[in-house]
Amino acid sequence: MKLYKTVCKEKIARRRKLGEGNVVLRFFLELIRVIFIMLICGVVLGALVNSVYKAFDIQVGEASGGWFPGIAILLLLFVWYRQRLQFTGFYKSKANQKLSKTAARVLIFISIILFILPALINV
Repeated sequence: MKLYKTVCKEKIARRRKLGEGNVVLRFFLELIRVIFIMLICGVVLGALVNSVYKAFDIQVGEASGGWFPGIAILLLLFVWYRQRLQFTGFYKSKANQKLSKTAARVLIFISIILFILPALINV
């Protein structure tokens, strides 16, 4: 009976060690997921914003605030990830929390201003 308890304890200890390794693996999988989300959605949103700017004949270059829309896209993707996507990924943690409504609204408002800013600069 003692041998059985020892074997069971060893199995539980091994499972815990495997679980810790899985946390690291899940973290890296989530990191890769975030990078792909940022790349794919960033490119799509960037193309959409550029087409809107071209439709209104707004020339956006590096010297005329062309990086403002890029920052706005990153802010929107950050809010989207923190509000929705972090709860559907590989890495589960008790520390995952949504942004407060005020913080999310402020970041979205700042991104809207950053989208409008190149049009105002080029006037």
